[in-house]
Amino acid sequence: MTIPNRYDRQTSILPVDKLQEISLLIVGVGAIGRPTSLLASATGFGSIGICDPDTVEPHNLAAQGYKESDVGRKKVIALSSEMEATNSETRYVHLVREFDETMFDQVLCVSPAVGRNRKLVVISCVDSIDVRKEIWEAASKHSNLELFLDARMSGPVLQVYGAQKGWSSFAYYPTSLFPGDEAFQAPCSARSMLYPCYTIAGMLVSQISNWMRGLPVEPYISMNLNDMSGLSMEDRVVPTRLEGDLVSS
Repeated sequence: MTIPNRYDRQTSILPVDKLQEISLLIVGVGAIGRPTSLLASATGFGSIGICDPDTVEPHNLAAQGYKESDVGRKKVIALSSEMEATNSETRYVHLVREFDETMFDQVLCVSPAVGRNRKLVVISCVDSIDVRKEIWEAASKHSNLELFLDARMSGPVLQVYGAQKGWSSFAYYPTSLFPGDEAFQAPCSARSMLYPCYTIAGMLVSQISNWMRGLPVEPYISMNLNDMSGLSMEDRVVPTRLEGDLVSS
């Protein structure tokens, strides 16, 4: 279904032709991945793949925003219905399984763009550092990858990492992949609240918007929603373009 003027209010910042070149893979559709997927769907990327093997459980309702009628359904299936109702013009790939490297090409294959115009963006929304490392190692080797984003959250504390091909952030990101046994384990009742998830979803799509416009992607953003006085760029990791490499605009 094509709706005229759907994207009119955003085309100066997010041109439709550039959106159509992007194939987006979102790994994990829990607390962060669900709102990110819905925002991406409304934005209008060329193709979107969502990946998760899990089933909606009662504790996912308040923490992740799934509906009561979704309990017992696979998260990907429940979410895909919402995404298609939001924007039927986008092409979707529904992957009800654990991540594997074949998913990149599955999302690229349904892209409306062709050849070298197909740009792969991968967003990691998983809660395991070991799985993040697995996704990164596979994605960083793919010839179509242009941008890798990793979202992390513990209660009100949000972190977004960005790795842009051809920039220093591509080398910086792997330094954030510490051993799994060193990861901080928050109490189960304090790991996830819904309102920070929408904030971090906006941060992720903002990173994609900057990359599309030829602006540097921030290698690391941290925000504590309980302490807004700490919002400062004084400790910012400054992205730099690598010599001899081309950066997508």
